[in-house]
Amino acid sequence: MKVLIEHSTRYEYDNPVYLSPHYLRLVPKKSPHVHLKRHELSISPTPSGTSERLDFENNLCIQVWMDQQPASHFSINSLSEVELNSFNPFEFIIDPAIPFVDEKFLYPGDMDSFLSNYTHTSFTGFFLPIITNQKLLTLNEPLQTVTNLIGFIASNFSYERKEKDIEYDAEKIFSANSGSCKELSIMLIEMLRTVGLAARFVSGYAYSSILGEGHELHAWVEVFFPGAGWIGIDPSSGLFTDEHYIPLACSFNPDFTTPVTGSFGGKATSVLKTKVCIQEI
Repeated sequence: MKVLIEHSTRYEYDNPVYLSPHYLRLVPKKSPHVHLKRHELSISPTPSGTSERLDFENNLCIQVWMDQQPASHFSINSLSEVELNSFNPFEFIIDPAIPFVDEKFLYPGDMDSFLSNYTHTSFTGFFLPIITNQKLLTLNEPLQTVTNLIGFIASNFSYERKEKDIEYDAEKIFSANSGSCKELSIMLIEMLRTVGLAARFVSGYAYSSILGEGHELHAWVEVFFPGAGWIGIDPSSGLFTDEHYIPLACSFNPDFTTPVTGSFGGKATSVLKTKVCIQEI
């Protein structure tokens, strides 16, 4: 299956501004089941220069800089043609096993130190009693524990579409019993880290009838299993991710996956308009 993804982002300013360098994470990541056939980027005002680089978590980041001319807008149009191959998300083996020690799964050897940014959490005291009382934790069975957690969130929390004012406090998200895809992913990450599992945030696109409209620009989670690598899971649907999920960027910190980041100089307020359209071709 091939899909065409059109992603437009436009900032409008009520007074002329000077644009600082911006960083774009808009190129779909290649994987065994996602093949990027074509990517085109158009930017206005026309940049003075661009540079493609990999960031510290191996995400493709395009740096864009402008000349020092005042601008009333900044628009980015990204066009991606992607081939999606059928993919079985359960076709993996965890090797070596992750033992359960002192109420947490423990990664072997140096792997545990390397993954420390993906396992650190401040919410252990809040989530551990909930996970235990709901019988979501299966000792020595990390895969079953993950399945329990995403099923619990999908069954007990309602999806709320949001484009701004995202809540980053996992405890508040839990208390609200609802959240955007980004908020539910933030909460799931903290629940996974509470039991010692490494988790990271993923931003990207979703093209699935299960999710319905409004999920084209989507967020989900990846959990790390030795031998299997990073495995995608979606708290919004309660499913492991398949070829219908197209990642743009992954990070231990959601802020490092934002499709467009940057700033401007001058006294002005901005209005953001964004639209994503995905169609099969």
